[in-house]
Amino acid sequence: MKYLSIALLVVVSLCTSGQTPIVYSEVVKADSTLTSKILFERARGWFTDAFKDSKNVLEVNDKESGELKGKGTMKVYCKAYGQTMSWGYLHFKINVSVKDGKYKFEIGPYENEYIPMSYQDNTGSVPVLTDAVESPSFRWMMAGQKQRNSVWDQMKAQANENSKQLSESLKKAMTVQAAKSDW
Repeated sequence: MKYLSIALLVVVSLCTSGQTPIVYSEVVKADSTLTSKILFERARGWFTDAFKDSKNVLEVNDKESGELKGKGTMKVYCKAYGQTMSWGYLHFKINVSVKDGKYKFEIGPYENEYIPMSYQDNTGSVPVLTDAVESPSFRWMMAGQKQRNSVWDQMKAQANENSKQLSESLKKAMTVQAAKSDW
């Protein structure tokens, strides 16, 4: 019985490994003199600057709890079949929580919305991007595993770059010093 339990645990862990959605998260210590109110206003200002239409992006704007939650979209391009082409959109969530002297952000998970290349293509979407090495089988992509893995890796690389750019711009916005006035 003991060996059966161990074997079952190993099988379950092998079947579920590599299925963790890609989410970028960090807790950042800010200047300890910065209140949650100041950090909230900076984060809200960042949403306005980072996204063309922050009103449509921002879904939660709760000053009392210090929570800002939104959804973003980015276009994704992949090299496939010998050419670079639009591969649809990556939709992602972005959450920022603030407290006195610190804030936390999460970017992800990323989900692909595939745009058909012709009327013959089946519509569909790639599941949420995960840390899986092998791509899932795309029902609309008539290609071998090597080509699917290439597209999968390209989408993950673009999500990673997007998250890096967003996190760097957020950190910069959260550390901006207000101009001092002589008045």
